[in-house]
Amino acid sequence: MAIVADFMLVWLPAPTVSLQPPLAVNAGSIAKFFHNCPDNAFQVAMAGTSYSLLQRVGAIMRNGAKLFAVGTSASLIGTGVTNALIKARKAVSKDFEGESEDIPIVSTSVAYGVYMAVSSNLRAPCSRRSQGEQQDEGQEQYDDDDYDDGYEGGRGPAFTPPTRPRTGKAALPLKRDRTRSKRFLEIQKLRESKKEHDVPTAISLVKQMASARFVESAEAHFRMNLDPKYNDQQLRATVNLPKGTGQSVKIAVLTQGEKIDQARAAGADIVGGDDLIDQIKGGFMEFDKLIASPDMMPKVAGLGKILGPRGLMPNPKAGTVSPNITQAIEEFKKGKVEYRVDKTGIVHIPFGKVDFPEEDLIANFMAVVRSVERNKPSGAKGIYWKTAYLCSSMGPSIKLNIKEMLDYGSESSD
Repeated sequence: MAIVADFMLVWLPAPTVSLQPPLAVNAGSIAKFFHNCPDNAFQVAMAGTSYSLLQRVGAIMRNGAKLFAVGTSASLIGTGVTNALIKARKAVSKDFEGESEDIPIVSTSVAYGVYMAVSSNLRAPCSRRSQGEQQDEGQEQYDDDDYDDGYEGGRGPAFTPPTRPRTGKAALPLKRDRTRSKRFLEIQKLRESKKEHDVPTAISLVKQMASARFVESAEAHFRMNLDPKYNDQQLRATVNLPKGTGQSVKIAVLTQGEKIDQARAAGADIVGGDDLIDQIKGGFMEFDKLIASPDMMPKVAGLGKILGPRGLMPNPKAGTVSPNITQAIEEFKKGKVEYRVDKTGIVHIPFGKVDFPEEDLIANFMAVVRSVERNKPSGAKGIYWKTAYLCSSMGPSIKLNIKEMLDYGSESSD
């Protein structure tokens, strides 16, 4: 009985009721009156129009009469089917005769018809929106720059929103370009985004497209066929740039004994032992590199939570833990750069400034390529190099031809 009731309440009335049918050409005054009544008694009129009390009463009468007929008919079917099932059960099982009685068809159907007529008029404001709200929503959808031309509820599949010309950045075909600066859009015209370049051409384009108000860095970005979550596919090393990085590096050294004087003589900016460790624990971070001698590492281990997230924790692979403090300081002062693969398999390396001569940038870049190739992890399989790009700090990227890049590196080394 519950299934039949749900069917009557939800499915039968909805598709069979048309509260406001089309008006016939030869309709009389009564039909025109009911046609001009609102959809329900609580409907808000559109701007510039209004509904009278008589029209709202007419809406109640029209909706109530039609829904009473639909509800009564639906209940007649439901109660008839229910009684038929009860009689069939009684015929099969004699014990069931005293447990259930037939449902009164007429009274139940009339009661359900009255329920539908009354509740539908009260329920209408929650389930139907006013025409004014629909008009406002349509205007909002028209104002949106990124609407779709497909079907949206209430419009129908044949609806095509009106078009209007787009100007300025809104007219750009790529959505990401609409947030770019005018400077970026201008310099982007100097390159072909999908074209692969050789190393000298790419370096030349990087220098041409560096138009920021400061001296930008030249950067290399390599996508490698590595998954760093496996230990045998992790890439972390250092490279000595023959022409330097173009920027000064502030170096702090953690050591003790006579090596303190050696570090100061080598050009270290900050030198200390236990006192420097206490300063770092207190929040002192005014240095770019932290070099430590091996005998200080047990004490430095307690700084892992402070230095680790900043990439300053001394590490033998990065060359920042060395028994030869003087050599380590000189290398980082001259242009030693640390690099590592990130969790997405990409290596990011700055290799100079855009105001370097092209020959110096090429020399630094090829030193980086040879270092990455030389430190290939043992677990790397298949194609090692996927893509390679060059760019300035604030400029668009230039795609490199991998084969020509590696061949150029071998020719340079020869």
